[in-house]
Amino acid sequence: MARGKKGKAAKEQEFKKKLAAYNKAKQKERVKGSQRFVPCLGCLKSCLGGKQVPRQPRGGCFDLKPAGKRCFLCASGHSCVPIPPMAYKAAMKYLSARDKRQISEMTKWRAVVRGMLEIAEEEKNGDGNPNADLAHLNNEQLYEAGRAAALRLFDTLWRDDEERAADTDEEFEEWREAGGYNASPPPTAEDLKKMEEAKERKKKAVEKAKKTRELQKEQAGGSTEPKTGGAKGSKEPDDSSSSAEESEEEFRSFVLLSPVRRMKERFS
Repeated sequence: MARGKKGKAAKEQEFKKKLAAYNKAKQKERVKGSQRFVPCLGCLKSCLGGKQVPRQPRGGCFDLKPAGKRCFLCASGHSCVPIPPMAYKAAMKYLSARDKRQISEMTKWRAVVRGMLEIAEEEKNGDGNPNADLAHLNNEQLYEAGRAAALRLFDTLWRDDEERAADTDEEFEEWREAGGYNASPPPTAEDLKKMEEAKERKKKAVEKAKKTRELQKEQAGGSTEPKTGGAKGSKEPDDSSSSAEESEEEFRSFVLLSPVRRMKERFS
């Protein structure tokens, strides 16, 4: 068995030597033409891998004489294709830094170019397109796929959030009547106490205004409609009505602005 393995390894080594000699002879037969301003993808990859010896400017990509579809280096069998558009600018930056021997710039742009080439390869194979699996679907299947995606999005954003979603229609109606997403947080015990005090002040102001109107009627001689002079000339009705309006306005402002007050008190 050992002799068989050694014999197989020797045959492979001999085959590699013959192949290298054949490629060298073929390369001698090829004639370099003018240098390309923009190298092909194969020459760019050889530069990225540090395989170009000796180092030549602008990626070392030369035309072949007579002119063909491949460059001088790719004529040995490699596919000679242009650089993908998305990686073109980064590739030229890398080659410029390579020609100037700027090691730091080369290191930076080498990673960028390789990443761009990987993305271009994924898009070419269809792996980078998120809608590649939808290309073969008809209209009904596309509708069902879109509906399923919308339901998944809804479940992810709202269904799992107990504060924003409701499990039943009744809870949803209560949540919507409360103001939906703009609803204020539940009042604290102190807020409830202040609301009760405001209601009491409003009730007292209304009772005081009622007594004042009754007093005006008695002064006017029991008439249902108070006299204009007495109504306008007396100062007590104005004071009571103004106090009632002030208390009502205070109660309304407290109810409407209580979330703001709570936030101020919380963060003060």
